[in-house]
Amino acid sequence: MIFLLLLLLTYRYDYCNSIKGRTLWTVIVWLILILVAGLRYRIGTDSIRYEVYFVRDYPPIYDLESSDFENSRFSPFYIILNSIVKTFTSDFMVFQFVHATIVCTTIVLFFKKNTRHFFLAMTLFCVFLYLTLLTEVLRESLAVCMFLWSWTYFKNRNWILWYAMSFIAVMFHTSAVMMFVLPLICVPGIRQLFIFGKRTIVVCVVVGIIGVAVQMMFFKYVQAIAITENLAERAEVYSKSELGVSNLNVNGIFGQIVRYIAYPVIALYYIHKAHRQLNNSKESGSFDNIEAFTLMCVYIAIMSMSISIIERYTNYFMPFAILTISKFAFSDVVILSKPVRFKFIYWLMFFLPMMFAHVHITYMHSANTNGTLKAYMPYYPYSSRIEMSKDMNREKCYRYLRAW
Repeated sequence: MIFLLLLLLTYRYDYCNSIKGRTLWTVIVWLILILVAGLRYRIGTDSIRYEVYFVRDYPPIYDLESSDFENSRFSPFYIILNSIVKTFTSDFMVFQFVHATIVCTTIVLFFKKNTRHFFLAMTLFCVFLYLTLLTEVLRESLAVCMFLWSWTYFKNRNWILWYAMSFIAVMFHTSAVMMFVLPLICVPGIRQLFIFGKRTIVVCVVVGIIGVAVQMMFFKYVQAIAITENLAERAEVYSKSELGVSNLNVNGIFGQIVRYIAYPVIALYYIHKAHRQLNNSKESGSFDNIEAFTLMCVYIAIMSMSISIIERYTNYFMPFAILTISKFAFSDVVILSKPVRFKFIYWLMFFLPMMFAHVHITYMHSANTNGTLKAYMPYYPYSSRIEMSKDMNREKCYRYLRAW
């Protein structure tokens, strides 16, 4: 229902450029996404684990001691946030609401500020990132929020505030350590790799080769970038599981290309083509921050075909790929030197393979060895704190995955 609502809003406000009621529907979508995540009951494998930690391990803020940080593998700011909520209640639902409010507000404001096609961006966000950020990687999603809030500082080259926000992000989740080296893409020479053009295909091939090479020494690679014992501990866990080295088959690789690579590259191609025609030039190529982060998402997706743990960084950069795709959407497409405006139904048909590929790869595969459990079962059917129903298959998934 939410997906259909977003499609209708995309048609009315993004495709038809209607203005009346736009702000009201923006607020309604924001509230719906908060309520669905905040009221969820036993939805999301990691949410189950985090609820156990919340009830068992975190004291009220006034009882928080240094040992609570030393004995936990979680980053300090996440522990503090839990303790602040625990000061007022032991009900994990309140934390869910606090977390959902932070994440959904960040996403809504980010897209509202950076794209004209807000509802299309929200549609793609709900398909690609909503369940992951709101029900699974709760700690990392807070780091992603800090990353998106610091975007303006990166764009304006305000490195003092950028690194301050990077520190805050790392204090929520250590994966945000990449923010400290991300400004290197602005260095002359390196920045050329993040300008879309003929060289992009070559860069993609090289990144793929590097991914295969790194696959052979995956554990040492992750250890090399570990800055804390906590991250090293997680690297060891990944190295001993199938999550460390990707085992995608041909269909999986094709799906990865469709959902993370093909659409951003197509969007960049037509954006650059339109720019060249507008300026009557052969090259369009100055450094663009959103374009650079979009290409970063593409490169990460390519490398994750060999090393699946790398795919987690699409959580950081996929919003920028969504911005690029949204910028391209509903524009006049130049075919045989003539601009063509497609009907909305054709745009919908264009985007459906991208969304279908993600849903199929992420949620339709088997969750256990004999195939009786599916990856979508921790999320569907939805259950809320209002009726608190338990789904038999979902509980089987949690037992199989040792969620508690």
